[in-house]
Amino acid sequence: MMITQWILSGLLSFAFLFSAFGKLSSQQMQVDTFNHLRLPQWFRFVTGIIQLAGVAMLIIGFTSQFYAHAGGLLLGVVMLGGAFFHIRVSDPFAKYAPAVVLALLNFALAYIAYLNVN
Repeated sequence: MMITQWILSGLLSFAFLFSAFGKLSSQQMQVDTFNHLRLPQWFRFVTGIIQLAGVAMLIIGFTSQFYAHAGGLLLGVVMLGGAFFHIRVSDPFAKYAPAVVLALLNFALAYIAYLNVN
């Protein structure tokens, strides 16, 4: 199970690192997305910082199961929030499916990390 956890942690860390930098560097796609979701731009920065914190937890999680578990839960909740905001503006499922998949992968990682502790 540890190998699965490490692979999942590495892939999710990579994905969320780029997502966080896109939000924090004000990439036009991120600005447009937050405008479309009717969210203030300061929330984009908050989301990027939370994603960076989650990535840090996943990286520390390579040596501490607690942080892998916490990082997976944190990022999973962030992605559920993203899916919720897409639903709120009546986007089709295809628009928020990636958020749902990433949430499920993060929750799976959190569960695997939890199993490795006990």
